[in-house]
Amino acid sequence: MRACTCSPPPRWVVSASPVTPLPKVLPVNFRFDGRQILIRTGMGTKLDAATNNAVVAFEVDEIDPLAHTGWSVMVTGMARELTDPGELAATQTPPLARWAPGDDHRVIAIPTELVSGRRIVAGLAAPTRADRQ
Repeated sequence: MRACTCSPPPRWVVSASPVTPLPKVLPVNFRFDGRQILIRTGMGTKLDAATNNAVVAFEVDEIDPLAHTGWSVMVTGMARELTDPGELAATQTPPLARWAPGDDHRVIAIPTELVSGRRIVAGLAAPTRADRQ
């Protein structure tokens, strides 16, 4: 999970809701606290769908097009809004980054129980069918 501390803007895939049956992919600020992904959001945003214990996918990646290298990490989990005063206080040190204007006092947590990833290394070719047999 160390990869999640890097800072290209990640995408957060919010599960479909009854109002909008298609998933949404949104850029978000985040922090990994060692156990879970923490995301700030506000009331009435498109991320509201994720605060109702929805299964979401969180993805962060980085590529170097000149070196032909990169990595990608995806975390899938049941998102929940943090409402306990103790949990919220713990998210303030260090504070969650804020780029967008507006009131974003809500904090969403995604547990890191399901994690997958991939690293692309220059010079390594993908296995062929013959290699896999």
